[in-house]
Amino acid sequence: MATKVDVLSDHFVAEARRFHGAHYMANRASMSWGFKAMLKDLSVEQIKALITFYFDHYNHGTHDFKGFEYSYDRLMEAMRDRDNEAEHVEKLKRESAERAKEWREKRERIAGNRSDSE
Repeated sequence: MATKVDVLSDHFVAEARRFHGAHYMANRASMSWGFKAMLKDLSVEQIKALITFYFDHYNHGTHDFKGFEYSYDRLMEAMRDRDNEAEHVEKLKRESAERAKEWREKRERIAGNRSDSE
């Protein structure tokens, strides 16, 4: 049965191969230590999401594990900021749609009142 560290290592390698091609090699012993430390603060699902975020949003020509390991706290902040920004944009879209609907209804009432008085 695969351990949590194995699952995370496999996910990191799969993401690296998706991005860099099938020839990506990883030092799984080094990854083991890093993921054990991360698991003290984060769940497996959080770390997997963070790995995917790292590969999708950060491209410095290479995605080495040490870079990920040393900056995972900053990556968490960046991912949280991105999620908060997306939520804020969705909220603004909903509010704008509501205001536009209210404006249209008001314009229709005004137009209807004008035609009734004529």
